[in-house]
This record gives sequence, C-alpha cells and structure tokens, in this order.
Amino acid sequence: MTLYEGVERVFNELRERGLDGASTVDIATLNEFDQLHYHGTDAVDEAVNRLGIKANDTILDIGAGFGGPARHLAATTGCNVIAVELQPDMCAAALDLTRRTCVRNKVEFVNADILALADELRAERTVQHIVSWLAFLHIPARQALSQLCHDALEPGGMLYFEDFFERAPFTAEDRAVMTQDLYCENLPTLDALEEQLASAGFTDIHLEDLTQSWSDFVQARLQDWRANRERNLRVHGEQIVDWLEHFYLQAHQMFARGNMGGLRAVARKPHG
Repeated sequence: MTLYEGVERVFNELRERGLDGASTVDIATLNEFDQLHYHGTDAVDEAVNRLGIKANDTILDIGAGFGGPARHLAATTGCNVIAVELQPDMCAAALDLTRRTCVRNKVEFVNADILALADELRAERTVQHIVSWLAFLHIPARQALSQLCHDALEPGGMLYFEDFFERAPFTAEDRAVMTQDLYCENLPTLDALEEQLASAGFTDIHLEDLTQSWSDFVQARLQDWRANRERNLRVHGEQIVDWLEHFYLQAHQMFARGNMGGLRAVARKPHG
C-alpha cells in the first residue's frame, strides 16, 4: 500500500527541520507528519474525551503506524500504550522516533499481527481501552478481530476506532481500487458492523457517520500535496511524491463516487 511505502519520509521531514538521527524530538513537531489517519491529533483527542482516558490507564493501539497517536495519547494523558504494528519497517521507525521523545517509557511497540496475539491478550486482560485509526479495514477477519477486542478488555473497558464502511454497493471500479490501493476488501455496512460488535459481546454501541468530513479532508489533502509538489520533491524525491499523490487521488475518488464512507465506532464491554 503506497501510503505505507517510503517510511523514510518521516526522517526526511526531521532533517528538513534541522534534526539529525540523534536529536531529541518534540512530540508537537512529530505530530505535523506522523499521523496517517484523518484530522490528525484532533481525532486522537476525540478518543481521549469519549473514553475518558486518564493517567496510568493501559491502552492498546491496533495498527499503530509511525506511532503518532500512541505518542500523543501518552503525552497528553500520561497513559501507557501498547502499540501493535504489522509492518516491520514502520514499527522500527515508530520505535526510533519514540526513543527520542519524552514518552519513551510510556509506549511499548510490538511488531506483530494483532490476531496472532489473541491468546496472550485474552489471558492478561489488563487493557482499559482499545483504539485504532484506519487499521481495521485491512483485517479481513472482522468478527475474529471484534471478539479479540472484547476479550482483551477489562470489564467496563471501551473500544474506539475510526474506519471505512460500505455506504452503497461497490462498483467493479471501487473494488479494484480497494484491492490494489486501499487494501480493504471486506468493508462492512453500518448494520453489519453493529451486528459484529454485538455478537462479540459489546454493548452501548454508537456508530457515527463521518463521511462528509472525511471527504472534505481527502480532497484538501490531495490539493495541498499537489500545491507543494516542488517542496515535497526537494524533501522526499520523486518516487515518494508520486506514490503519495497516487494514493491521495485514489482515496479522494473513492469518497467522491459515494459508495465508501467513514465512521467512528465506540462500544463497551459490559461489567459482570
């Protein structure tokens, strides 16, 4: 997936700011380019408010990417984060960046398939909340994922994720982009997602349609990337610039066609 290629671009951005490989890095600086989801740290702050995350809670972040959300959570709340990322080079970059920040002892990175950790997470059940931003869409075994999240949580714990969903039947063109560019072949409808979460044992399920906001975001992101092409070529080189422009264009066109939507899901594991 081209969004996840060119991992070195985070270090390119640091060098652009005069920071070498040994420099201590301020999390606010990283936040400018380490968030791979929509609306950056505003989306992470929304999770903090919805879940009531507090100091010393343990949060599981599924699909941690460059570690931006995990670092922001730890820095703003004092919580501890277990950040699971499947892609080895991205996880290594996240670890390197985090070691250079003030939350180096608050975030643990695990390079693994989240489903492979199911037995370990179920056995420990020490997670107060689970969060994820635009990662569930890459995991075809959605029911197994929902069940894992339920079982890993402490009673009363909450699941929060932002993801894509099927608003209307996908066309052949949609499915080609989903397979080749977005890597999300198994998107549920809102009704199907609610049923998955309920079947796993979650209650107090709230699904919020974010499609219009996300559609606006991806359009602006594409326009901004194109408007700054000369600067981006200087910082990143042609391959990374072209990779990301292609990805940003495909995401914009998917939302423009209207069959793919964006959502926020919040659900609770009941007590007892």
